[in-house]
Amino acid sequence: MIKKTILLFLIFGYWTLKSQDFNCRVQVVDPNNDAAYKQLFGALQTSILEFYNNRKWSTDNILQNEKIELNITINIDQKLSIDQFQGTIAIQAVRPVFGTNYTTPVLNFIDKEFTFRYSELQTMDFNENQYNNLTSFLGFYAYMVLGLEYDSFGENGGATYFSKAQTIVNIAQSASETGWKQVMGTRSRNRYSMISDFTDPRFKVIHQSIYKYHRQGLDAMSKDVNAGRTVITEVITTLYTLAKQNPNTLAIKIFFDSKANEIVEIYKKADQSEKTKMVEMLKLIDITNAMKYDTIFNK
Repeated sequence: MIKKTILLFLIFGYWTLKSQDFNCRVQVVDPNNDAAYKQLFGALQTSILEFYNNRKWSTDNILQNEKIELNITINIDQKLSIDQFQGTIAIQAVRPVFGTNYTTPVLNFIDKEFTFRYSELQTMDFNENQYNNLTSFLGFYAYMVLGLEYDSFGENGGATYFSKAQTIVNIAQSASETGWKQVMGTRSRNRYSMISDFTDPRFKVIHQSIYKYHRQGLDAMSKDVNAGRTVITEVITTLYTLAKQNPNTLAIKIFFDSKANEIVEIYKKADQSEKTKMVEMLKLIDITNAMKYDTIFNK
């Protein structure tokens, strides 16, 4: 009996230690509510959920309560053929904040260049060194989320996963689908620009800022709100300097798109002079969310 118990512990204990990395929820939305495609999109939803949840993505042993919360919403804009579709995909990932029940977003991004093929019996094969229009796309964002998540817990902790995302983009350079290549003469919000920013040595301060914001800022606020906010002010000031030197850096835009609502709440509790200083700086860095930052003055 004892031997049997030990054997079961070893089997299930090993499974727990090797459990997958994501707790993913997926929604596929067809605005036209086409009955002919209802079953297909239901199968797509299940396939993507299993693709993320049933695969081991990281090299670490992730416990059940440590899984990354990931929400994916796909809006089907156009049916190009019986098995080819075009749409947008929203990717939202969060991490817990130490000493609280609060979760903070590490990525909140909408990719508007999502073209893919899918049939109901299709297997979701994935190889980061081989291009597939659907699984390469999904794998890219798995590694981006892991990179941001690991950056938030350790300085430059996500380097391995950003490198894997870069590999996918490199392999995809021969793809016909949009979003994988450099757009000359502009700073596109595509996957090429995203990974280029996060792997550019000139922007290494972004990775340092992600770490400081989360570990020395948010995670410290449960013990000392003012000390945590001071660190966050230092981070925003650093990113402000970088943004002035490198306008339209997508990595900075991604950071503030994820953090704008949170930053508003953090500085609502600051004194008036600090509010004034931060609102002025934030509106210059992040024009898109300027109206949100004005609400910092609201009590």
